[in-house]
Amino acid sequence: MLLRLKTLINETKISFETNKNKLLMQLATGEGKSIVIAIIAIMKAISEEKVVHIVTSSKLLAQRDAGANNITTESSQNLKDLYEIFGIKVDHNCYEDINARRRVYKECNVIYGNLECFQRDYLEDIFYNKKLLISKQQEIVIVDEVDSMLLDKSNYVFYLSKEIAGMDRLDTLFKHIWACVNRPLPDKIDGHCG
Repeated sequence: MLLRLKTLINETKISFETNKNKLLMQLATGEGKSIVIAIIAIMKAISEEKVVHIVTSSKLLAQRDAGANNITTESSQNLKDLYEIFGIKVDHNCYEDINARRRVYKECNVIYGNLECFQRDYLEDIFYNKKLLISKQQEIVIVDEVDSMLLDKSNYVFYLSKEIAGMDRLDTLFKHIWACVNRPLPDKIDGHCG
């Protein structure tokens, strides 16, 4: 296993260094894509001292590859161990709790998440001033499953919403308006709904 890992690191480093201007790298299923992405993230986090965001195709993959406790598999634990060997903190931004996400952005060098989670955090930071994207360094983005993001989810729209105080008091009014709008029109219109 260790020999295979060293070979992968060497091959990835050579490929990465000789293709610095390339934007895409294609690996088939089972060729070690997760480990290659982890190696590139480690190299970028260490050599350029930048925060690395890894965009995956689902929350489950983000949690697994970040080594989340509730989703840990042998391979994801190995990835977490690999990051720890190099002193790199890794986590995901798929938490519902905003304080947990804020901690991830503040403390971690490598952050896994799906497109929706990164969109949510960016929009909440920009429009609601939630101060989520607390980054010490410039970020690098690695997109895992770029075809999934660009093709399968190309029409994905993320909506931000928040409760407005007092809206629950308008419930009766909305019901009355709905009843008026959906009531059949009488033969003679007298200007009243009721």
